[in-house]
Amino acid sequence: MLEAFAWFVALGVAAFLIAGTLAPLETMSWWAGRHIHPRRWRLPQARSPRSRSDQHYVIYLGGIDSLDGSVHTEYERPLLRGLEHALGSNARLGSVFPYAISGEALLSGPRFFRWLWRALRKIRQERRSWLTSLINARNFFQLLVSADRRYGPIFNEALAERIFAVLSEAGWRRYDPPSRLTLVGYSGGVQIAIGAAPFLARAWHGPIGIISIGGTILAPAGLDYVDRLDHLVGSQDLAVRISAIVSAARWPLALRSSWWRAIRSGRIHRVSLLGVGHTGAHGYLGAEGSNSRSHLEATLAAVLAALSRPVFPRAPRARFGGFRLPAINRPKITSARRARID
Repeated sequence: MLEAFAWFVALGVAAFLIAGTLAPLETMSWWAGRHIHPRRWRLPQARSPRSRSDQHYVIYLGGIDSLDGSVHTEYERPLLRGLEHALGSNARLGSVFPYAISGEALLSGPRFFRWLWRALRKIRQERRSWLTSLINARNFFQLLVSADRRYGPIFNEALAERIFAVLSEAGWRRYDPPSRLTLVGYSGGVQIAIGAAPFLARAWHGPIGIISIGGTILAPAGLDYVDRLDHLVGSQDLAVRISAIVSAARWPLALRSSWWRAIRSGRIHRVSLLGVGHTGAHGYLGAEGSNSRSHLEATLAAVLAALSRPVFPRAPRARFGGFRLPAINRPKITSARRARID
């Protein structure tokens, strides 16, 4: 019995290591194709119709149990319906699947394991099963890619392009008057939103805010380009606390990190939610609650309150002179190779 258990643990560890090793392959493939066929960002340039200068764009990035940017989980749908109803015509709401560099959902596109993700979605809809944790594991590794210093800038640049594509569909144009952009992230989506912020700041001239719903923030360097972070933290949420311990940039000794710079400048606002866990019925989007109000209603009220507060350009991004990729991500292209590419 013990021998069988040992083999089971060994196989689990091996699968974990293999999955972690293969996680950056999609990112590396995207980056290789980008250098073989170099291209500039395709941002919408048309000047008409012009947006109002007070236009507010809200983009949602789901948690690690997401499969699609448009087909949300049973917990996320009520939140997005509430946001859409409350915002009305005052803001334009969109969503992005943040765990794929191509932006293609796990349920569609030319994916080899598309059949697996569809089967797991069906299982999750019908009953509880540990098999559905494979979705979380797959997306968690993509979260680690986003937080990685080597592959993260590549991954996050691609996600920024996807966000600009959604903004274009919502009517935004690059030469419109400066507008407000708010990224609403749940769980791992917050880390990816922070990672994409430096690349969004290249072309977005208005204030950039992030609303974190139980965000697992592992690499906060992108906060230098965020004007305001509303960090919603449940009193029973262990995932948020573990991420704060794991991230060295958030330790009290790392006073010069982006996290502590944002705290000192007053750009991080922590909102405590009593009795709220990370996921499930007792999580941020759960039906359980207290004082005749569910956790979902409390979370929605906190998000709407954050959206109603004004955001001013306060991030120090101008002082840093723009974001640059690490040297490892900037391969030198020789004249001979450039001639072959051309």
